[in-house]
Amino acid sequence: AGTAGGKHLHDGSGNSANLRGIKMTKKALERKLNELNIDKRAYDLNGGLPNETYCIEESNGKWYTYYSERGKRTSFNSFETEEEACQYFLDWLKYIFHI
Repeated sequence: AGTAGGKHLHDGSGNSANLRGIKMTKKALERKLNELNIDKRAYDLNGGLPNETYCIEESNGKWYTYYSERGKRTSFNSFETEEEACQYFLDWLKYIFHI
């Protein structure tokens, strides 16, 4: 088990993303979206402009979330950290899908 900032990343239960103090990364976000059974066609964690898709991407050290539709980005937000962007994206999709 690895450590980050002195905190153990794994507790043996396989629920490492739910431990207090663990940063929300893109990998943790993907796990959480899968656990919530959100349709994989509804979002893209690698950005770009897929049609009618919720997106998150990193570019030049900043993180962005947006809705991609017909080649345009709407509901655009920018974040300084991966953790902030991923947490916002998770909360946004939970709101959109009434979870």
